[in-house]
Amino acid sequence: MFIACKSLKEFKLVSKGLKKNITPVYWPIFDNKDGYWVSSFTRRRALVNLFSELKSSKVPVMLDMELPFTRNKFLFLSELLNCFRNNKLINDFLKNYKGKVYTAEYLFEPFFLNFMYKDPKVYGNKVIKMVYSSMVNLGEFILTHELKHDYEKEKGDFLVGLGTIAIGVLGDEPILSSKLLERDLRLCKEIGIKEVVIFRLGGLNKEYLKVIKKVL
Repeated sequence: MFIACKSLKEFKLVSKGLKKNITPVYWPIFDNKDGYWVSSFTRRRALVNLFSELKSSKVPVMLDMELPFTRNKFLFLSELLNCFRNNKLINDFLKNYKGKVYTAEYLFEPFFLNFMYKDPKVYGNKVIKMVYSSMVNLGEFILTHELKHDYEKEKGDFLVGLGTIAIGVLGDEPILSSKLLERDLRLCKEIGIKEVVIFRLGGLNKEYLKVIKKVL
């Protein structure tokens, strides 16, 4: 279970009440002014503080590698000179962290942002490709092609993020239909993808559970 928190202390408090068979993963987020997600354009001070608090920790971590388009566009200017330094900061964390690290990344990475891709063969992370059909429905043909490409590229060792089944931080995310969830799960299964992440838990209802049981 990926738990979004603004500090490691908050994460530990929240995860204390979970059942023992649930593995909590720390999903660090920032204030909007700092970029909210983790990227090369996140405010440098926020990245430094995050990696400093995790320095002696081994908790599983998920870095949501989204750009601050909807949080604080000004960061594309203010952090432009820090962009590559911030990217190195993230890379150094991935190389040195003792715990398990997931990186949530865009399904399509623009060529000019290739430097932001975190190669599991280099960093040992587990990639989660974000496929939110409720927001952009690529269609079965394109989605199958892209997922197969990533599956082969990562030697099958990657996850797919599906959704969204509930409103998130944007406040106006379209909700995934049970029909599209069934299609996306089926495609993942046919390709051989063994793990999926469904965003977010608050929207899980009987209809979605029925679909999940049917496909799996």
